[in-house]
Amino acid sequence: MSFPELVRKYLPLWVGLSIFSALLVGYYFPGVKALKPAIPFLLIVMLYPMMINLRVEEIGKALRDPKVMGLAILMNFLLTPILGALWAHMLFKGTDSYLPVGFILKVTVPCSGMVAAWTGYAKGRIESALIIVALSLFLAIPLVPVWMWFLARVYVSVDPVMILTKMFLIPKFDTAR
Repeated sequence: MSFPELVRKYLPLWVGLSIFSALLVGYYFPGVKALKPAIPFLLIVMLYPMMINLRVEEIGKALRDPKVMGLAILMNFLLTPILGALWAHMLFKGTDSYLPVGFILKVTVPCSGMVAAWTGYAKGRIESALIIVALSLFLAIPLVPVWMWFLARVYVSVDPVMILTKMFLIPKFDTAR
């Protein structure tokens, strides 16, 4: 059985194990960054099998399905932030105010890179996933500051202009220890 077939067959197990492993490592070794240099390699291992089968001409065809794109954008920028804020209010009531704000920020920022890999392993349309990711990341720039101001200001002071400014900055990846 090839690597992509193995991952595809046991996809829910791999997702669960990766989340559980990350939680364990983060809990028991919060300051350890020894795995950080392995991230680019692991991303390539996950993305490579999906990208070798990608047909560039199919990406343009994915744009012709407005229902899929519209539904994805609706879920990313309307449904998810509102549900996330409700969950944050229920789960973190009476806790440090930064916990619900962090949760709201997490659900307000759309997912990115690994969506294509997981879509491919689940035998979905990788081309549509790539378009949705690109569109979502583009729309996140103006929409995340608005949602944070609207949903998180009940917990902390929110400056949407500062958030917008920070979203235009390109992060520098620090590989030094």
